[in-house]
Amino acid sequence: MMTRLLVVLTLHVLMATTSFAWIIPTKNNVPTTTRRISNSRHYSPSITAIHQQQQEESATTTTGTTYTPDECAAIQAALPSPLIDAHGNVLDNAQTIASLVQGQRVALYFAAGWSRDCRELDFMLAQYRSALKDSQQPIQLIYVPSDKSQEEQLARMQELGLDLGVPLGETADALKKKYGVWPDAEVDKFGGVVRQRVDDGEFVVGDEELEAVEGVEKGAEVTDQASGDIVAAFEAGVTPAEVFPKPTIEDDSGRRSGIPAFVVLDNKGEEFCFLNTERDSITALADWPLDDLQGHW
Repeated sequence: MMTRLLVVLTLHVLMATTSFAWIIPTKNNVPTTTRRISNSRHYSPSITAIHQQQQEESATTTTGTTYTPDECAAIQAALPSPLIDAHGNVLDNAQTIASLVQGQRVALYFAAGWSRDCRELDFMLAQYRSALKDSQQPIQLIYVPSDKSQEEQLARMQELGLDLGVPLGETADALKKKYGVWPDAEVDKFGGVVRQRVDDGEFVVGDEELEAVEGVEKGAEVTDQASGDIVAAFEAGVTPAEVFPKPTIEDDSGRRSGIPAFVVLDNKGEEFCFLNTERDSITALADWPLDDLQGHW
């Protein structure tokens, strides 16, 4: 309980310090907060510094536990296969794989470098991982890519400081279908409904049209109710799709969300919980059951 409280407080601090609210007028010109949008692109130098510190600390961290060869083989069998490192090398040594998850909590991280939602999560995710490492609750993320090429995937893993991933293609695709997570850009490949596009100033989810922002004078200043700060200036009749939260997916494709999203694995390799960060951003990670021993590797 105490761990969850600390995590929730940490996430609220991150949201407060790394994001801002879009305040847009409704049809009746009443300001409404529709979604918090991270301003993480201003923090990219800090992300690199955090990852370097994490890598240095990981070299000296030990749990005091030694796995037997049979235990190493069981851990390897419980995780997706094949696994690769951030340089594209296939990891086929059971002891090496076991050492990378030893004493950690493990999750599949479904993401892509081209996704704005994923990039907006970067700085907060780096801070979250750093805070958990400092509290002796490290997490290991296995990157499941929706990138456009292997080169982009590996560059993304290196940027995020991730030790493990699965290859782009057949292995990643199988995990997307198994856990029901893929972006709108891959709907043609896996099925489902594209939930978001802007067509003649209207926001469209499947066949449902949502009311667009109307009557906004070109260059009008839009302010945050709480702080009074100017956060945006819309062009007349233009409604960025990003100001609308993506709806929960309900179709017959088996798809649960787009990206980014996390599937936390228990220490047998089965799904432990699902964290929909596409919908809920960094606050979804407050539902990670960090204290539950089933999630400790």
